[in-house]
Amino acid sequence: MKLFSEKVNPTLTNSSFNIIQVEDYEEIFFGVYGIEINKSKYPVEKISEHNGDPVVSVPVLVEGNEKVYYPFVLSKGKQEVLFNEDNTLEALETLEVLNESVEDVELVPDMVDEVIYNP
Repeated sequence: MKLFSEKVNPTLTNSSFNIIQVEDYEEIFFGVYGIEINKSKYPVEKISEHNGDPVVSVPVLVEGNEKVYYPFVLSKGKQEVLFNEDNTLEALETLEVLNESVEDVELVPDMVDEVIYNP
């Protein structure tokens, strides 16, 4: 498996999140992070957030298939990749929609209750 052009040995998982752990990362531009994989530096774009950590889009080449962009939770630590091929960007978008709660919806008051009549 390759991330960008770097060969990595991922830990395959059935987790609902892909995780890329790098020794360090920094925001180099608004919503763009600089990461290092196998001593090569790459920019990654933030597409979401999970528990305070950025979720970034990373190009992945899996066993001769075409390059596909996958979401990865970006975290700091010893370099490691946890990967579930089923966790695509489409799956992330579906999960975000399902996680929206009613509390996030702003209710509009009934306008009839707001009208004051002055005959």
